[in-house]
Amino acid sequence: MQTTLPFRIVMLILGCLFAGLGVAFYMVAEMGIAPYDSVALILQKWAKGKIPFHFARIATDVVCVLTGVIFCLVSGDSVWMIVGIGTIINAFFNGPLIQFFRTHVTEPLLHGRPQEQITFDIMQEKKKK
Repeated sequence: MQTTLPFRIVMLILGCLFAGLGVAFYMVAEMGIAPYDSVALILQKWAKGKIPFHFARIATDVVCVLTGVIFCLVSGDSVWMIVGIGTIINAFFNGPLIQFFRTHVTEPLLHGRPQEQITFDIMQEKKKK
């Protein structure tokens, strides 16, 4: 089946939205956080809160994409084999989407109150309870 460009764009947008919502739900559900998702929280703690979660997440996502690009170039392959528009969009918008969904959807839904910002300290306090 041949897919049209508008259909592919809609699916890309939906995929990004559902990925951000999914990560926000499992972070708020306190069922543990994947190591990759923890890096942004650790970076935020290391910077003593001066770097908001969404910026820390953008930084970690971009570093991962750049690492993949470097390895791709070293191997002699085309960068576009591993990096597409979806990769770039996800790298720059996943952190803000997670923060948005956590503040406006998952915290109010699961705990009845919004939370301004994801922080490493808050996650540690919740583990202690």
